[in-house]
Amino acid sequence: MPLFFLESDSGFPNPLFAWCYYATLILILVIASYYDLRYLLIPKPLSIGCLALGISANIARGLWIGIENSSGAEYFFPLTDATVSPWLVGLSDGALCALTGFATGFTIFFVMWILGLTAGGDVKLFAAVATWLGVYNSFYLWVGSVLTQVIIALVRLLLHTLLAGAASTRKSFFRSEGKVIGRGMKAPRRRLLPYSLPLAIAAVIMLLWFFRVGLQLVPARVSPNRNAMTSVQQLRNTPCDCPSEVSSALPI
Repeated sequence: MPLFFLESDSGFPNPLFAWCYYATLILILVIASYYDLRYLLIPKPLSIGCLALGISANIARGLWIGIENSSGAEYFFPLTDATVSPWLVGLSDGALCALTGFATGFTIFFVMWILGLTAGGDVKLFAAVATWLGVYNSFYLWVGSVLTQVIIALVRLLLHTLLAGAASTRKSFFRSEGKVIGRGMKAPRRRLLPYSLPLAIAAVIMLLWFFRVGLQLVPARVSPNRNAMTSVQQLRNTPCDCPSEVSSALPI
């Protein structure tokens, strides 16, 4: 399993890095929500910037942990050969975590785009966000954001129906075709809710859970294997008067 999803490890080199990681991603989603709500589009430079920052931050995270915790770290792809440098192991882990997250996010939303369930800007945005989270957290965030979108959309429909009437609600949100606006062009059907807002709301809440150990919201739980490795290492490094036979019997 990747460092991000270990229950025994925070996935971050320190809490400050974790909070900066969290705050940066949330800020990007807030900006995307603003543009999506105001202009009904997500700027392409914002998605590209989110992608570049996600890959860079994930590589930096893995590289930092690989160097500092090379003796006990667990990686997405366990390059545990002693001849491999710790920085290379960490760099590879961070890069693979980001790239597999991107592949997961892009695949999910590309299928939704083919089915006509989402817009192209949403595909690019979520694929970029997924580079920050890896495979599993990206999938869970997608589920959470879709549920959030459904809840907000139902509330909005209910309020619109109560205030404007059922006929107005059907006309506004459920017409089969857009109105002709000139030269044979039709206005797009009104969206119940831009996707970036539910994504941002879900991310604010769910990322606190995903990163709970790194953010020091809960104490870390160390696995028994990690404890055993640490105990053996401490025993080997502790000066003692034990016979050489006992010392040589310790696992390497």
